[in-house]
Amino acid sequence: MEKNFNKILLAILAFSILSIFSAYFIEYVLGHKPCKLCLYQRYPYFVSVFLILNILVLKKYVKLTLLTLA
Repeated sequence: MEKNFNKILLAILAFSILSIFSAYFIEYVLGHKPCKLCLYQRYPYFVSVFLILNILVLKKYVKLTLLTLA
């Protein structure tokens, strides 16, 4: 169960980092200026990356962190 749980978290982490990276790529490399809503939509991705890294690296407050992610 623990191994499968870590795989799911790693998949979510990879998707979140890819989404953030692609947003910055489109903004800075392709030159498209994002709207305010697009900028605000990045915040949950940053929070989820931080919380998932907290679970995977520190292994503290796992239940509280998962409750926050839900």
